[in-house]
Amino acid sequence: MNPLYVGIDVSSKSNVVYLMLLNGNKHSSFSVANSQDGSVQLVKRLLCFKFSIP
Repeated sequence: MNPLYVGIDVSSKSNVVYLMLLNGNKHSSFSVANSQDGSVQLVKRLLCFKFSIP
C-alpha cells in the first residue's frame, strides 16, 4: 500500500487539490467546482489515482 497525501484548498466556487507522494514529491494537482458535481468528480479522480500509484 502506497500512501497518498491529499491537500484541498477550499473556496466558495472551486477547490484546488494537491496530491503528494510519501517521499514528498508532487504527484499531481487539479481543480474541481465546489458543488455536488465537483465532489463526485473529486472522489472519482482520487479513486483513479489510487490505482495508478506504483
